[in-house]
Amino acid sequence: MFRRLGWIAVLALVGVCVATPAFAQGGSTATSINGVVKDKDGLVPGATVELVNVATGEKFAPVVTNADGAYSFPGVAAGKYKVTISMQNYKKVETEVTVLSG
Repeated sequence: MFRRLGWIAVLALVGVCVATPAFAQGGSTATSINGVVKDKDGLVPGATVELVNVATGEKFAPVVTNADGAYSFPGVAAGKYKVTISMQNYKKVETEVTVLSG
């Protein structure tokens, strides 16, 4: 069980930041950051994913991966974000992603 500690690095990079643009009325844009958390054994449900805008310090409400290891942060503006993934018996991983407008 504790051999999984090193594998969360793989988790963070598997699905972090698949940005999907969503266009609102008035020409403004927002995106979603979506991902899937996996380790060497497969999907990881129940991991906590946190998102912080690096420039503004805005913190989004943490989300927990579903049964398929998936998570989503809707309504994200363009910018650089820090994504933190944590779970008991796993090593916490932080990575930065950049969301582009349009």
